[in-house]
Amino acid sequence: MKIKPGLCKEIDNLIKKEDITVSVEDFVNSAVRNYLIEYRAKKIRRRTKPLISKLKKRGYAPKPITRKEKIKTAENYLKEKGLGYEDFS
Repeated sequence: MKIKPGLCKEIDNLIKKEDITVSVEDFVNSAVRNYLIEYRAKKIRRRTKPLISKLKKRGYAPKPITRKEKIKTAENYLKEKGLGYEDFS
């Protein structure tokens, strides 16, 4: 993944300012991965919301998906796409 030079300087300054002991590449990979997990969780939420409301109208109240389950589902999805933790190490 290529990073624009301006963004790379900002990340370097942030890493130095916050005294984070990680390389710029690892920092960016982690940020991208976290963004993708949150995006996937939102997508899951958006898709399941209408289904849950239909089920409630029919008299069945399903147990809501927990945050851990959403993260696990998103991590599995990223692993399938080649973006899991193992792929960045």
